[in-house]
Amino acid sequence: MASKKIQIIAFNNPYPVNYGGVIDVFYKIEALKEIGYQVYLHIFYDDRVNISVLEKLCEEVYLYKRNKLFYNFFSLIPFSVKSRNSKELYARITNKTNIPVLFESIQTTYILKKFHFNNETLVRTHNIEHEYYFGIAKSESCFFKKLIFYIEGWKLKRYQSVLKKADIILTLSERDTSYFNSIFKGKTLFLPVFHGNKKVKETMNSKSKFALYHGDLSISDNVESAIFICSLFYNLKQELVIASSVLPNRIKKIIKNYSNIKYINIREEEVLEDLLAKAHVNILVSLQESGTKLKVFNALYKGKYCIVNANIVDDKNILKLCYVANTKSEFQKSIQEIFGKDYQFSSERARVLKNYESLNLVKKLSYYLETNKIT
Repeated sequence: MASKKIQIIAFNNPYPVNYGGVIDVFYKIEALKEIGYQVYLHIFYDDRVNISVLEKLCEEVYLYKRNKLFYNFFSLIPFSVKSRNSKELYARITNKTNIPVLFESIQTTYILKKFHFNNETLVRTHNIEHEYYFGIAKSESCFFKKLIFYIEGWKLKRYQSVLKKADIILTLSERDTSYFNSIFKGKTLFLPVFHGNKKVKETMNSKSKFALYHGDLSISDNVESAIFICSLFYNLKQELVIASSVLPNRIKKIIKNYSNIKYINIREEEVLEDLLAKAHVNILVSLQESGTKLKVFNALYKGKYCIVNANIVDDKNILKLCYVANTKSEFQKSIQEIFGKDYQFSSERARVLKNYESLNLVKKLSYYLETNKIT
């Protein structure tokens, strides 16, 4: 039996596994290894150079320093793409013409645009990139940053046509699947996010009665989301915990005016794990539609109740496991209802989430690689 092989081009070093995009990449590599694939990993990096764990999962690992020189901003090619270019990478990739190439995000596809490939090519779209950048620009308060994000979004929308050269597009959400399929018909495969969780937690502290919001508050969209969630508790008696590794001044000023809101630093993963288990409800909000948020899986695997707005996830099977609210009054009504009852482990939640575990997802990818058929 021929060995199964794949080449992966990562937009950043997926280790350590400590933020959204790299989580999907890392656990996909881990799952491919587990079902017998030989992975040849190529990494564009800024300052994350630790590949010791990845070397145990992959046959070969190569690092390519991003070219972030200022003149790249003046190209019509998006800066996030232009800064990830390497002739050495192309030579290594095409030296293995019989091995498929998986581009992790459109940001790694510059060599796909510039050169011809005999390899089978797959592109994992982590979201609709130009909409994501437009969303960040809308949330950004600094005019200069707002302008930079809008320009990058415009370039990414123009650049998106590079996906015509891909054999298959792997999407993260139902909405993204519909969007890309409307443009690149017949070559879109919905492959939910690889999140690394393996078993729904059954026993948790039932005495803790606080709501939890966790997110990276260095991102403007998350800051706006946190401000909205804080406003929900203005006339509620329940306690809210805001958890992040950073605390922006805008959030700090708001918390000072609320006796029932506090901030907890989560630089250590163990702190977040403890908060997820203790919180009576996780509240997750996003102000823009930008794929599936990983935090919803963490909340459902490791926490109790979960309230989300429609932008967090559009998968109907996942939404059925959550309370869904989109207005302030809907959120407050759900919060009060949830705090009025005790949490009990749901076997239905465990059954549904089983379909989203890494080994089940990677089998879907493997089926395509071996048959070239979309299921």
